Amino acid sequence: MALKDASQHLRKKLPDILLESFFIVAALLGALAIDQYRDRQKDHQGAAQAEKAIREELLKNKVALENRLEAHRQLLADIETSLQNAEQNPDQEANFNFDYPMVLLSTASWDSARMTQYLQYVPMQRVSGYAQLYRFQDLYMTNQDRLIEKIMEVGELDEAKLPQFARGFKHRLQILIEMNQNFTQAFDSALPQPMP
Repeated sequence: MALKDASQHLRKKLPDILLESFFIVAALLGALAIDQYRDRQKDHQGAAQAEKAIREELLKNKVALENRLEAHRQLLADIETSLQNAEQNPDQEANFNFDYPMVLLSTASWDSARMTQYLQYVPMQRVSGYAQLYRFQDLYMTNQDRLIEKIMEVGELDEAKLPQFARGFKHRLQILIEMNQNFTQAFDSALPQPMP
């Protein structure tokens, strides 16, 4: 008899229990949805900040390249003049200037955005544009590193080998100048436009 009463009592309470369970589940799902929404907002805000930092970094790098371009052109002109003098006066001591002003280009914002994975929230077309600009910078830095390695050899060279060395140096410097000009000319069209 007591079992039958308990069973009837449970049947009467079952709709209330189900309704309470429904509200608990709905509240949990609502809380999860709010958390996911906040996380997405945080990710999109982080992506916007990362993209802003990338654009600022690229602009600073462009300015750094532009600022060194004239000094590199002048160094190239000096080397060409010294090579002509060495060819015209082979008996005189060669006077070469290999004082190359380095360009320092940063990739810190790009590396940070990739490491934090914020780039996955930036449209692929813009990420691809940024990647192309940074790839070009890497190429420039690789060539600049090779030129600097070449400069390190100067102290070990005999006087007679300086003109040959200067021709190789001149060639590498011409490549860097050309890369600098191409980069700064194409920069504005290559830099992805941010979303309004």
